[in-house]
Amino acid sequence: MFHKLIRQQRGGQNGQIVELTVDQCTYKGRDIMNGWVSHFEKLSNPSDHLDAIKTSDAAHIQNVDADIDIIRDICNEAQGLPYSVSMEEIRDEVKKLNKGKAPDAYGITAEHIIYAGETVLEFLCTIFNAIFKLQTVLNVLKLGTLSPIFKKKGQKSNAKNYRGITVLPVIGKLLELIIRTHLRIILDPKQNPLQRGFTAGSSLQIVG
Repeated sequence: MFHKLIRQQRGGQNGQIVELTVDQCTYKGRDIMNGWVSHFEKLSNPSDHLDAIKTSDAAHIQNVDADIDIIRDICNEAQGLPYSVSMEEIRDEVKKLNKGKAPDAYGITAEHIIYAGETVLEFLCTIFNAIFKLQTVLNVLKLGTLSPIFKKKGQKSNAKNYRGITVLPVIGKLLELIIRTHLRIILDPKQNPLQRGFTAGSSLQIVG
């Protein structure tokens, strides 16, 4: 999907943009990169710009924060659940990584992890268990490669007419798969039985 979007983007543009407008500022030449940085930094920190976003967006952010607090409370109250990672878990989750995707900021792809062998998996197991113990995610796992994709409407020189696609570290994706499995152990038993959407092994049914 990522490569398809890039090919479409390149095919639809006649050369690179010569200037970029971000809010009321115009960037030209090499400064265009600084414009992209400014634009996407504002988008990634909406809480710092609540006066510049719609009320509905602010309400959505509050709802998300409330959901996070609920999940955190449920996890803190859980007893006797595994908070460590085993080699067997890592082997199982590695099989779920999607092949054929773009490399991350470190040049690593899913194939590197899939075919790396036991030594690398043991190293990752040590790192993941340290993350679980310290409850801190390393900053290197938060670094992504962001590409602006034109929405095919409006002026190409206006940053608002682009959406960003970020390729995150493959190792971080593996960690997410492991955490998701652990969360399901905790949250699934507490889920309302009427909640069927986005639930593994279930399908929507029409109530007559």
